[in-house]
Amino acid sequence: MVGLVGYPRQNVVARLEAQDHRRFIKTHTPLDGIPLDRRATYIVVVRHPLDMAVSLYHQGDNIDRTRLRQLTGQPEPREPPPPRPALHEWLLSWIDWDGSRHEQLDSLPGVLWHASDAWTRRRQPNIVLVHYDSLSGDLEGEMRRLAAALGITVPTPCGR
Repeated sequence: MVGLVGYPRQNVVARLEAQDHRRFIKTHTPLDGIPLDRRATYIVVVRHPLDMAVSLYHQGDNIDRTRLRQLTGQPEPREPPPPRPALHEWLLSWIDWDGSRHEQLDSLPGVLWHASDAWTRRRQPNIVLVHYDSLSGDLEGEMRRLAAALGITVPTPCGR
């Protein structure tokens, strides 16, 4: 499914309902920000906060900010944005930022909330936590664990 930022809810729902295969929706929204349904399985992937922040910093280079403003109805800025600080300075300010997780979901408080909220729900039958490092270290094992949680049968490779 393509990104649906800026689309009316009824359009998103219609596109999901039109799918004739098992549906999946990707979001970066913490569990407390989406409607939870016992019929759905929620896979929450967490990553070391500093690792995530470095990725976020570099991801900023790939965002088409003009298109994002169009999709979200934001006006063009009156002045060009100031140059972005170097990664080290940016990371220090990201760590030191003292606002609310509600203001910036990608802030350290937001990232920690996302992980801690998922952690407290981890024993619920439809919540599955996955750590990025586990995916990197044992992709096959983690994929089999996810398949089992989703009720998907995966054949054992020959010779095992």
